[in-house]
Amino acid sequence: MSSAQYPDAQSGEHAPITKQDSEARKPEEEDQKRQKLARVLKRSALASRYLGRVNYLPAYLLYIVAVLASIVATLSVVFDFRKEIIAILAAVPGAALSVNLTLQFEARAQWHYKRMNAYARLARDLQFGKRTAEDVSQEIAHVETELVKEWPGFRSGTIPPLRQGEADSQHVEK
Repeated sequence: MSSAQYPDAQSGEHAPITKQDSEARKPEEEDQKRQKLARVLKRSALASRYLGRVNYLPAYLLYIVAVLASIVATLSVVFDFRKEIIAILAAVPGAALSVNLTLQFEARAQWHYKRMNAYARLARDLQFGKRTAEDVSQEIAHVETELVKEWPGFRSGTIPPLRQGEADSQHVEK
């Protein structure tokens, strides 16, 4: 069957496709594209939500470990534990918080939640905003480009980096 013909439902013969037929199919094709893109966006939003939760988990666990180790270190002094054990327990909170600060689990979780919200918004725009799939696809590319710039990498020091403009406001003329 050629692309310029389709079977006639009544006679079973092939009839040429008219301009009206072609124009009638355009909204159907656009709806299919929008629905498919909306499904992709919903799956991406769910994946981002999962990754956000996965990144929050170690952050909370490290905070809990730091607090519990601090409490146990204090109690180990009261109950006269060996010095080596007290030293190890005293080092755990600082190490846990340092790992958390360096790996930035909370910032990564927030980044994933921000991406999730962007995908969910675009999916809603497709379903209810009557935006074209092409328009939303272009915005997806823009959102992803901007989010990549915001990805929290490893922090190399304990002092947070200055944001643009903060350096000038911290210098006071004498």
